[in-house]
Amino acid sequence: MTGLSEQTLEEIAIQARTLTAWITNQGYDLLHFELPVQDVAADGSETNAIIDLLAEGPSGLLIVDHKSGACPDPEARFAIYQPQLAAYADLIRKAWPLKHLNGIAINWMSEGTVSLSRMPEGGVT
Repeated sequence: MTGLSEQTLEEIAIQARTLTAWITNQGYDLLHFELPVQDVAADGSETNAIIDLLAEGPSGLLIVDHKSGACPDPEARFAIYQPQLAAYADLIRKAWPLKHLNGIAINWMSEGTVSLSRMPEGGVT
């Protein structure tokens, strides 16, 4: 029991199917949901995160982060999340050193849109 109406649940299901189809069409055939990642630095400090979705395919990886709430200007909001997304990118590069990180996408759940940032080596654009 979620407390959400049947119509809302159906809208969420449609959005999930649409996002999955988009990811598949981008060439990713393996999806890792709620993926815990951890890095322990030489000084003993730890960085922990749970990646909402890591898509994996023959050409590399795509991080997908879900954001809820209104987002009338996704490009401006994308910049706000830059430190979080850069940390995710660093963690994934360390955890999956043999796979290229192709990009990071934000799924703006309330807007029904996706913003995609392709990854040059070493950073988020």
